[in-house]
Amino acid sequence: MKTQALFLVLLLSGCGPHETVISSHEAIINGESCTEQQFPASLELIRRVGESVASLCGATLIAPDVALTAAHCVAEFMMPTSTLPDDFRYYVTPRADMQTYSSEEFDSDSTTMIAVHAILMHGGYSQIRSPGPHHDMALLFLSRRSSIPPAQLITPQEANHLIPGLTAYIVGWGQQAIGLKGTVNTPPTKHCASTFVNALTQLEMQLGSSEYSAHKCFGDSGGATYVQFEPTVLGAAPPLRFAGVTSYGKDNDCRKGGFDTRVDAYYDWIQQTMQEGCEKGYRVSCD
Repeated sequence: MKTQALFLVLLLSGCGPHETVISSHEAIINGESCTEQQFPASLELIRRVGESVASLCGATLIAPDVALTAAHCVAEFMMPTSTLPDDFRYYVTPRADMQTYSSEEFDSDSTTMIAVHAILMHGGYSQIRSPGPHHDMALLFLSRRSSIPPAQLITPQEANHLIPGLTAYIVGWGQQAIGLKGTVNTPPTKHCASTFVNALTQLEMQLGSSEYSAHKCFGDSGGATYVQFEPTVLGAAPPLRFAGVTSYGKDNDCRKGGFDTRVDAYYDWIQQTMQEGCEKGYRVSCD
């Protein structure tokens, strides 16, 4: 199994408390504002370099100390020629509103931010601008356990029910209107939407179709798509499954539905890479 690894030093240099406005990439089209309690395993991946903080991508908690995101969200700092600044850090947060924050939230005992301890990226990843397959997957190993219930991965067996027309739920922070990248300025707040699976390949699926359907946009990458199937037990709630990781779109203004990497297609890689994280000492919880 091929992976690329990155280890991140966790300790921060001291800095005084202050409030800062966060910069944003983009997110859900035709969605609506939602809370931390809605799709609680959906997280925002942010990058901090010194006092500069940027909202990068989505991520999804799949174990108390592991989140899954798109490889292209972290690939810039995984390349052999790249060097990480001494004050460079990744964090994940469940906060629904990332317009402002205080520096104290980045402390090691913070309840709102968790530092990323290490990253394992799929070894076959190729840039999303190149012909596929892209293998656009990366695992984020967190510096401590989260108290949030992890999302349940869709299994290869359950994927038999993943068909065009199936209702899907998407989550993201940022741009909520059609427009060229960088031309629409919206605050980085959590948005959700109900949409549908439009098309499927062996490794990917398209969510939504036209500008009138709910779908994802640029920096919404790495975020989750959830689906629900009929319950197997009479009277039980339909199980919610984490089915896709936002990867790319085929237009430059978010008028059409974007493409996710299918979780079921990488189910074995995810399980094996989580175990690899245990063996390499990247994980803080291997129960």
